[in-house]
Amino acid sequence: MVRMGTALCLLLALACRAGAPPPETERAVERWLVLGDSIAWDGRWVAELQMWLAHTRGAQAPELVDCALPSETVSGLSEPEHLRHGFARPCLHERLARVLDGVQPDFVLACYGMNDGLYLPLDEARQAAFRAGIEALVAELERRGLAFALLTPPPFDAQRASAPAGLDYDAVLAASSAWLVAQRARGWTVIDTGAGLRARLAQGRAHDPAFTLAPDGVHLDERGQRAFAACVAAALEHPDGARRAQAERELEARLATFDPAPARELVTILRDAWLAHTGHARPGLPPGLPLAAAQERARTLRAALLDAAQR
Repeated sequence: MVRMGTALCLLLALACRAGAPPPETERAVERWLVLGDSIAWDGRWVAELQMWLAHTRGAQAPELVDCALPSETVSGLSEPEHLRHGFARPCLHERLARVLDGVQPDFVLACYGMNDGLYLPLDEARQAAFRAGIEALVAELERRGLAFALLTPPPFDAQRASAPAGLDYDAVLAASSAWLVAQRARGWTVIDTGAGLRARLAQGRAHDPAFTLAPDGVHLDERGQRAFAACVAAALEHPDGARRAQAERELEARLATFDPAPARELVTILRDAWLAHTGHARPGLPPGLPLAAAQERARTLRAALLDAAQR
């Protein structure tokens, strides 16, 4: 197993601080940063959340910046099999400082865990690396005085995945999620999206045994991305947990009535531009527009999104 390790990732990140851009002038609305792997990089749940914010907060809706990266871990771990893609898994901590310096978020949503178990059986060393990576992420966010919410990973659908026979990878994700949820006792905001999606999956399979939210077992489809966004929105709307499950179902149904096109283009344009602007170690991604051009286009798309939300 190839292991970069969280400590080395952090050293690389510190080495990049000198090139940080100067602070921006004051913004009219908050900026929320999304960190994660390919499930967040996909952008659809981020766009769904952006639509919900536009409908509920109007012109004061935060701007969401999706800086998730496919294949990424927070643990610094990678597996030899991943080298068939031509690269080891990137580590968030290699780029975290550059992203935070560049985006300058007011709030951070982060979802890791799916890749950190390396699609292998439950193992304490890998779990410890995941926990250390999350601890380092939270320490940096707290050092900067940033509000944040950690999201548990979505479930692994063994019925659909091409995983080795007998591998219960969802048990790995459940262990990571249980540790994250336990950190609420430390004052961390943790949204248990994994539990919400497991409930949604069970509900669907009660009516159709072939029902799935992730056709390949990992990557959420249209319905899964919307359900994920509904879990996040319901948690933000009901932080005390009251009516959370009912709110998730109601929000999923409501999101299905929105036209997703403007929000998806808005999220994608900003995602590609910010990833290119802040830099990363993951080859093969779209180059994106120069940041200034992307932000200009984003202003037009945001206006269209807000106009549609007010109708």
